[in-house]
Amino acid sequence: MRFILRKRTFFAFAAVAALPGCELVEMFLDGLATLKAQPQFGYLKSEAVVGGSAGEITTEVTTGAVTRPGEAFLFAPVRPIPDRYNDPRALVWTADGERLAVSVHEEFFQGFDDWIFVYDRNLHQQFFGSDDTMGTAMSQGCAPIDAARAQPAADELIDEGAIPAGSIARFRPGTGEIQGATLLGWLSDDAFVMTLFHEPLTFAVAPDGSEHDLSPLTGTPTLGEFVTVAATFTEAGGAWTAGDCSLTIPAMPARVPSGAAVTLGPGGAVLADGVALADQNGNAITGAAAADGSY
Repeated sequence: MRFILRKRTFFAFAAVAALPGCELVEMFLDGLATLKAQPQFGYLKSEAVVGGSAGEITTEVTTGAVTRPGEAFLFAPVRPIPDRYNDPRALVWTADGERLAVSVHEEFFQGFDDWIFVYDRNLHQQFFGSDDTMGTAMSQGCAPIDAARAQPAADELIDEGAIPAGSIARFRPGTGEIQGATLLGWLSDDAFVMTLFHEPLTFAVAPDGSEHDLSPLTGTPTLGEFVTVAATFTEAGGAWTAGDCSLTIPAMPARVPSGAAVTLGPGGAVLADGVALADQNGNAITGAAAADGSY
């Protein structure tokens, strides 16, 4: 018989009160393990920063399993940035349900950061990066991209004999002025895709691979406009590296939920197959900003 923990289940412990304490604990843990093995969903919600100022909020990530229509068991939540103001943006599970990626937007005096976090299904953190640190990873792992906008400047410098013939204007992804990052989804179970909105550094690459400054003609070391570049972050051996940078955003493979399809309803209500969910204590799950599952 499948063991499901929900509000009414706890009344059953009265019938087994005579059992030794260790057996009760073992029964409880076995029930949790059974729930953990089921397809999970997740959602993001804003909560008050503990010890923070009035109105200061932070993102909370909660996962759970649908136990029957309209009911779910929620596991202990985590807060990606617990002590600072930030807003929830997106949450996406891998198709196999073993990982979820979360993005939040942090605001602070005279600035902001966009963050992406990756957790396993037990909400153990596996990756985190801000738009700036992910930009650095892109600059190290991605090849330069052709910069058609700056090619006329390269051609003029070639005509003047200032740089070698055949030089091509390119920009380096992840460099220059960064203005935000967006989580798009999972290409596979170990690779997520994000985009960086930035004005990257530009230069000319000669046939011999040497790089040459274009700023004497362009007046700026950067491209002169902001562009959106997609990058894939791939995990191997516990390390995440950036690569495959492109101005073209790759298509995300379709995912088919292995359990109840979890979506958002009015007021941020979390729905499973269109039915509003309540937790194991009978409290309606509302106020969510993003949700995904069950996988």
